[in-house]
Amino acid sequence: MGIDAALGLLALWGASWLLTTIQVRHYRQFMNQLQETFHEGYLTSGIVRGTFRRGCVVIVAIDRSGEIVSAYCMEGRTSLARFQPYVDPIGCMFTEFVESRVLPGVKGKALVNACSLLEERLIRGVLEPTPSAG
Repeated sequence: MGIDAALGLLALWGASWLLTTIQVRHYRQFMNQLQETFHEGYLTSGIVRGTFRRGCVVIVAIDRSGEIVSAYCMEGRTSLARFQPYVDPIGCMFTEFVESRVLPGVKGKALVNACSLLEERLIRGVLEPTPSAG
């Protein structure tokens, strides 16, 4: 392997690291914003990783009764994807998606993953709802 090839690989690795760092920072900032505005219930997220197809991250806010009150989706093939409102599940009970187990598309799969993760944590008793504000 020549020096040019090694430098090229190093540059690709550096660019990949930088873009991943930017995406993780965006995810953390978005979750922190949601935690500041959503004071009662649960926040959960589900991920579907893509290799050559697009991946998806879904964040869901669920009230204490189990109803989905807001949802956001970050979907795409690049690190430049951003969260967008995801209105389809709003108003539904999160258990509907746990019971269905399979929904079409990457958004549906990520939503099922998020709801299943929440149910698993509730069953194991390792999760408490966020305290009510005020």
